[in-house]
Amino acid sequence: MPDSFRRLMPENYYDMKLTINQLILCCMTSIALLTACEKAEVQKPVDDNQPILPRGPDLNCEDCPVEDCCCAVELVIGTSVQFELCGTSSPNNTTTTCSDTWGLCSISGFLLPYTLTQQSALQVFCMPLGSAFRIKSTSGSGNGTVRITCQYGQLGSVSEDVNLPGQGFLYVDEDCIISAHCP
Repeated sequence: MPDSFRRLMPENYYDMKLTINQLILCCMTSIALLTACEKAEVQKPVDDNQPILPRGPDLNCEDCPVEDCCCAVELVIGTSVQFELCGTSSPNNTTTTCSDTWGLCSISGFLLPYTLTQQSALQVFCMPLGSAFRIKSTSGSGNGTVRITCQYGQLGSVSEDVNLPGQGFLYVDEDCIISAHCP
């Protein structure tokens, strides 16, 4: 071996292995420190002006029968509205039944009274597939607009807005899509 190479190599092969291992350890530690100090996406604050809604039994669709749609009604305009839904399948919330007709659609089920405010702007209820329901303001209901969807919790859900006071009729099809037309 030429003398120029002997000067570059350590005298002992063991020392060379130790030097290489130290370099590898130093590089790995540097990589670990660089990636560990990176600011993750989940640490960024969410810039959202929506109020935080409490979770509880009122916002739970687990009590809906498996074959039913989980629907939600949300206050979108106004400070407070009172109304009732007729035709739901939510017996855990009330035992009062109701019925009505809307064109060729017959409405029957349970009657759910609701009061929505800016602090409590969302409620959920259950609806059977292929059925209609009525939303009707009650006495002293206040003015406002509520948004109703029967695909609650799904991206791109279809919704309908209903102005209160007054009443509206809505239909839930076999895919939990809500419409203002009775088939």
